[in-house]
Parts: sequence; C-alpha cells; structure tokens
Amino acid sequence: MPRADDHFLYALSSNNAWAGYKAHQNPHFFPKLADGQTPQILWLGCSDSRCPETTILGLQPGDVFVHRNIANIISPTDINTSAVVEYAVAHLKVKHIVLCGHTSCGGAAAALGDNRVGGVLDTWLTPLKAVRYANLEALDAIKDDKARATKIAELNVENGVKVLMANMTIREAIKERGLQVHGCLFDIACGRIKDLGYGTERGKGRGGLGLDGQEDVVRGRHAQIVFRGGKGEMAYFPVDRQGTSTKMTLTVLTDDQISKLVSNLTKEELQRFMGVLKGALHEYSTATAAPSAPTNGKENVAPEIHQPERTSISSKATGATTLFMPSSSSVGTGIKVVTLTSPSANNDGNEQPPKENIKPTGAITLFSPYGTPLGFLHASTLTAFRTALASLLLISKRDTSHLKTITVFGTGAQAYWHIRLSLLLLGPHISQINILSRSFSPPVSSLLRSFLTCPRRETEGWSNTQFSVLTPAHNEYERLLTEQLLESDVIICCTPSTTPLWDGNILTSHEGRQKGRLIVAIGSYKPNMQEIPQEVIAQALKRHRRHDHERGHHWHWHKHAEEGGVILVDTLDGALKEAGELIKAGARPEMLVELGELVMLNDYHEHHYIHHCKDEKENSKNDNEAAEGEGGKEEQGDQDRDHQKLAKWLAKGNVIYKSVGLGLMDLSVGMEVVKFAGEKKVGSRVEGF
Repeated sequence: MPRADDHFLYALSSNNAWAGYKAHQNPHFFPKLADGQTPQILWLGCSDSRCPETTILGLQPGDVFVHRNIANIISPTDINTSAVVEYAVAHLKVKHIVLCGHTSCGGAAAALGDNRVGGVLDTWLTPLKAVRYANLEALDAIKDDKARATKIAELNVENGVKVLMANMTIREAIKERGLQVHGCLFDIACGRIKDLGYGTERGKGRGGLGLDGQEDVVRGRHAQIVFRGGKGEMAYFPVDRQGTSTKMTLTVLTDDQISKLVSNLTKEELQRFMGVLKGALHEYSTATAAPSAPTNGKENVAPEIHQPERTSISSKATGATTLFMPSSSSVGTGIKVVTLTSPSANNDGNEQPPKENIKPTGAITLFSPYGTPLGFLHASTLTAFRTALASLLLISKRDTSHLKTITVFGTGAQAYWHIRLSLLLLGPHISQINILSRSFSPPVSSLLRSFLTCPRRETEGWSNTQFSVLTPAHNEYERLLTEQLLESDVIICCTPSTTPLWDGNILTSHEGRQKGRLIVAIGSYKPNMQEIPQEVIAQALKRHRRHDHERGHHWHWHKHAEEGGVILVDTLDGALKEAGELIKAGARPEMLVELGELVMLNDYHEHHYIHHCKDEKENSKNDNEAAEGEGGKEEQGDQDRDHQKLAKWLAKGNVIYKSVGLGLMDLSVGMEVVKFAGEKKVGSRVEGF
C-alpha cells in the first residue's frame, strides 16, 4: 500500500480499489459507460478543488457533462467555454445547464482587491473585476469581507447566466425543447447548493416549476436534484444504492398495484431486479464492504448489513403464524410483518369445523438510512415475487438443455411467480410445465388460465410450452408422478407440507441419478415441515469419491449427474433453525453454502478467465518471466479449474436450494419496487410524512 504522503501513488491505488469495487458491485457499470454518455446536466463551475461537481451532487460517472475554470467565468469570447456549451446543448441534448459559483472563492477575493495578481491571471479575471466595478456601491456597503466575497460570487453567476441566455444555441434549445438554465451557489461551509433564481423562466425563482406545477427532477445513479420553487432553491437529495430518495415522501403501494407493476415487467426490467437482489445477497453472504468506505483505521470493515433473527407468534384463535422480519443495510432499514397458516391450522385434533384458511398477508415498511419512512408496501405479492426472484438467480445459471421440463408442487402465489419469472426470462428453452396439486380446485384452474391466456406468450417465446396438471385423484398418480419427476430438469416445491412430497427412492435410484436436476424448496418454513425426502437430502450431502476415479479405480458414480456435496440456502442461520429437511438430516454449517456466495460466480469467472488467458499468452513470450511466475500460474490455474467445476455443477449437476426467506430480500427488492413505481407513476405518495 503506498504511503499516504505519496499522493500520486496513493491516488492510483485508490483508483484501483474504486474500479474494482464498482465492477464487483455492478459488472455492467464500466461496459455501459464505454457505450456512450447521455448526461442530463451541463455543469459550469469553478476549478476549486473543494467543488468537484460529481461528488457534491452525489452522482456518478456519466451523469454530468462538465466545464470548470478559475472563478467559473463565462465570457462570450472564450472559445473553450463556447465549444463545451455547444456540444452539450446541440449534441448531447442536456436538459439543464447549471452555472455554479461558490463561497470562499479565491478568484472573487482577488477581484475585490486592487493589487495585481500577476501574469495571465489578471487578464483572466478582467470580467470578474468588471462585475465588481459595475456593482461597486453595493459591494462597498458590505463591511464583512466574507459576505462581500459571497456577494460578488453571486453577481458573477448572475452575469454568467446573462451571457448564457444570449447564446444562440442555448436560446434555440430553450424554445424548441425546454432547456433550463440555472444559476446556483455552493456553500462550502455546509455543503449545500442554493438556486439563486437566475436563468430560464422555468428555472428562475421557482427553481424549475413548470406550468403544470410539478417539480422537475434530474435523477442520477446515486442522487437526484429537484429544481423547485417557492424558496428559489435547488434541493439536492442523496439517493441510497437502490435509488430511493431520502426526501420525506412516503410511497404507499397496494397489493394490486405491486402485482400489476411486476406482472408487466420486460425481460430487461426483470434482469434489473435480479441484479439488485444478487448484489444484496452477495454482500450479505460475503461481508463485502466498499474499498472506499471509511474504515477509521480498521481493516476488513463489514458492510452495513444487519439481519436479526425473525420472530414469530402463533394465534390459537386462528391457527395462524405471524412473522416479524427486520433487516438493515446501506440502502436503509425495513421490517416485514406477515401472517400465514400452516397445515395444522385446519387439524387441531377435534371434530370442530376447520378454521378459516388465511391467505399469506401483511406489509413491509421501508426507511432510509436516516430513519425517514420511505415506503409502506403490501407484502403478499412482493413476498412471492422476491422469493421467486432469488430462485431465478439459480435457475438462470442452468444450462439451457437442463431447463426443458419444470415440475411445480403447489398452486399458490409462490408457484405462479416461479413459473411466470422462469417463462419471462427463459421461456424459449422451456417446453413443459408440470403442476402437481392435491385436487383440481379453482386455484388450479386460475393458475392454468393465467398462463394459457397470457397475451405475451408469443413475444416472450413460450407459446409452444405445454402445461399439465396431476392430482392424487388420478388412477395412475404414482406412476405419472414418478415419470414426471424423472423427466424433470427443475423441481420447485411451494407447499407448507409436513411430509415429503414424493418417494425419496425415485430420485436416489440409479435411474434417478443419471440426470442432473435443480430442486428448489421454498414452501416449508418451520422445523416440523418438510417438502424434500430425507433420502434426497442425504444423497446431496454425501461426499462422493471422485479422486478414486482419477486414480484409475472405476466406480459407477461417474455415470451419475454431478453432486456438489452441499445444499444451497438463502441464509445459513435461518436454514439451520427453520428448515425441517435440514434439521432432520442433521445438517451442519459446513454442509451448507449461501446463495450469495455463488450468485457472482459466472461473472467473476468469465472476467477473470479471459484476462488470465491474455496474461498467459503475453508471459509465454518471455521464458524467464514464465519460469518466475510458474508457481503463481499453477495456483491460479487450480482456482480456475475449481471455478469451472463449480460453474458446471450449477449448470448441469444435482443442486438443491432451500429457502426460508430473510428480511434483506424484502428490503432490497422493496426499495427497487418503490423506485420502479415512481418511474411508472404508480402508487400513492404522502409528502412531508
């Protein structure tokens, strides 16, 4: 690590850490930047080191087009400024021009003095001195030096805005597409930006309020700027990593509104939600903190993720269980309260009429990192959606040849969303959907109808996908169940069952093990519940003797699909306490791997493998260098081979994923839903809550 006093090397090291973190956080960040820029703001500011526009706006590379000079002087004869303005307005089509001065400006202080600065600086500051002499009486009336310097900085902005407003390119853009010009002042002492009220009619005084009375919002990746009126201020609100403003506005979304939002997702929008959940789970499982985060002198500081154990209470009156699921991360804090029934709710050991079946219901409350209430969301659809979204992170890693047949136990919301999201993302590769239910009930008919009448079947590429329903009422249920399980590439269990859903020998037999399958179990959430047979769990956890085959011993295992020797879970602590299958199998922590540890595998491996191959080719040109690096290459080669084996297992092997749910899923996906609802103008918003 470079010494802190070696500023250049330290800066390079810091850049390396920043670039690594950004690529780790979002593998598409830099490739998207390389595709081109579409900034909404042209920032004209001062070269002062204390006023870096991207930092003080809380934005990211690609959000702001920039031109800075000493004292943010705008002169019609400065070809440099004119070229920047013309390119930004005529070619990039920016929506806002922000001319921003600042307090404690050295150029302003120099212009107030009568002494020469020296060299070309005196020539450069001439326009600012002209502003001084044009307002000499008003400036001389101010006795405080700092206040006088602030006043001339404001006057300089006012003069610069007048020059901009006279520019023909800007005038045409104002007339043709509503370009806005703003004059602002950055107060270094408090970090706030004030809209001085200079500029276009939309921006002047009212800070961007249009004729419709709505605020004009410029959104960046990590912040938003609201040009609004009344006080003539340009309000800046930091945005957390999921894009939700810390502004005191509460978004309320009903279950129907959430359902419509996520039901109409495009494939690209679905991948956006997957990326959000993938990042949150990876951060949770690997305790990855940003390299640039403050460490207070401590190394390996953990990220701001807190996932307390969920609490549950049971009602004797209804037979229902209510879960309380809190969580906290860098994006904010959330808590979900959800009520659901178990099979025993309708079987209390007496002859009384069964209790009413309660549909899983509840709400999620979201807060900013500062505690500001941001969202109040109905939990039913969101819970099913985020659970299916997590499963999809694994389903999407399967080889397309291992996606043809999907078998689903259950007919509720969880079953629907697992099928729906799989078809949206991977529809062209899925030829058969088998649905297993206790009876051919109205929910089964509704589930089938939702897919058979879906208007997006053609456009999403699954119009030829076949659907079947199997119930125990069928005369040949056991035979057909066995056939469907053996043919299945993916098996999804969505029932709160207390007994295994099939005979374990079906998939642990020689015939059953010849094909690799992904088994997803999300329905059971109590220690007494169980969906997957114990034989299947034991087979997955068994340590297989691959090394004997490598030594020349021929064992029959190589005719079977790859086994990982572990079971994947969403949360290790939760699974060990709440997953009945794992508790009954006596699973230990070393037998389980969290989903968040693997979701980035392909991204990392592909990126690293490509660069590793390039490095090998370059190094092979020099035998000495190759010899010196031989040990390191062997180690790296072993790591690459391990990654390849792991990726192959996830794509084609026998994989079991057990989910009991965790509040972080609700928090991360809920925040993104709030953001998405804002973009689609869906939901109710309570200002100043």
